[in-house]
Amino acid sequence: MNRLKILMIFILSLFLIIFISCGGKSKKINEVAEEESNVLNEEAEAKKAELPTTYIVEKGDKLWTIAEKPEIYGNKWQWPLIYDANREILDNYYSLKEGQKLIIPRNVSAVEIEAAKERAMELGIPPGKKSVKVKEEEEEIAGLSEEREELKVSEKKSGARRSSVTQIEEEEPTPIPESPKVVKKGGINISGIIIGLLLVVAVIILFFFYQKKKKEEEEEESKTDDTTSGSGGILT
Repeated sequence: MNRLKILMIFILSLFLIIFISCGGKSKKINEVAEEESNVLNEEAEAKKAELPTTYIVEKGDKLWTIAEKPEIYGNKWQWPLIYDANREILDNYYSLKEGQKLIIPRNVSAVEIEAAKERAMELGIPPGKKSVKVKEEEEEIAGLSEEREELKVSEKKSGARRSSVTQIEEEEPTPIPESPKVVKKGGINISGIIIGLLLVVAVIILFFFYQKKKKEEEEEESKTDDTTSGSGGILT
């Protein structure tokens, strides 16, 4: 029995060593993955820092053409972000002057981008398929309000009615790059459990083998004793 106990203790110790070793390996993998994630974050921040935070207006520029430039946002529907950041020097959406220095907002959230998109859609800017609201706004800026009123009166007299309002095509905004996340593998170590179960099964098998062998040895000793006792009787 002492040998069996020693064997069981040895196997259980071996199991604990393997389990701890597997756990340490998993922890090391997580640490490496986290380190790689930090490197990626630093690279993303470095690229983000290289993007311009200001822009000098050139001839023919519009807010939406500026927003569409790859080094700015790469998406024309984000122009309201530029407009809001430069309201102190801009009278309206169209009043850009050559040589003006515009602030280009960075670190904007996804919520702000979505709000800018919805606002651009509502205003129908950039020009293209325009809503009635956009047409009225452009006419007022251009000083054509009186002509518009005369046109309305003329249309009423002739019985003409405007019945169609076009919608601008939707275009998804350029998403702000998000820092890659690392999913840490936690919980139970499956490989360790499997190894442990195998070791337990091995212990049980060894235990029954030892019991069987012990029983055979006892039977053998019993037979030997019987033989010895019988021989002694004959001699007597």
